[in-house]
Amino acid sequence: MSDEAAGNGRGHADGASPHVLPAADLVDLAVRLRALEPVLRLADAPAVAQTFGWRTLASKPRWVLLDAGFGPGSGKFHAEDGTVVRIEVRLTDFAADDPEGHAWVAAAFDDTVEVLTGAIGTPDPSTPGVSEQARWIGPETTLVLRRSPVSVLLSWVTNTRLAADDRNIELEDQGSL
Repeated sequence: MSDEAAGNGRGHADGASPHVLPAADLVDLAVRLRALEPVLRLADAPAVAQTFGWRTLASKPRWVLLDAGFGPGSGKFHAEDGTVVRIEVRLTDFAADDPEGHAWVAAAFDDTVEVLTGAIGTPDPSTPGVSEQARWIGPETTLVLRRSPVSVLLSWVTNTRLAADDRNIELEDQGSL
């Protein structure tokens, strides 16, 4: 990890160093997410969450909310018609929403891309929004690493859902949505 992302007292609202998922845990998470079955029922989400060491906080017909190690809401299963289409996990604490925090998140994202590239290969080069997202595309699911202004997230997404998301973004960019 870079000095910036490893924590130097900057980036966090209270001046403390934000926490990042350690590299070994990150690699384990990515490998295990990639190994998940492409068809996963939402009813099975709490049991799957438990195998990852996550705590289920709430279940609704379209989602299951988790504590995935970074506090309540740091993970979530999203579903359509009872089938999981996305699992999202936060990989960092929230950073301050200021230039120092944004720089910390950018460094953490870059470091995470580097760690994942070493473990599971180079991200797909056709990733839209390259500076904020990296994708490792599989036959039926894709791992998406995303940088928000205040944290870094990793998602397991079905390729069907991801194509629909990309289409919606394109339509929104064209002013059609």
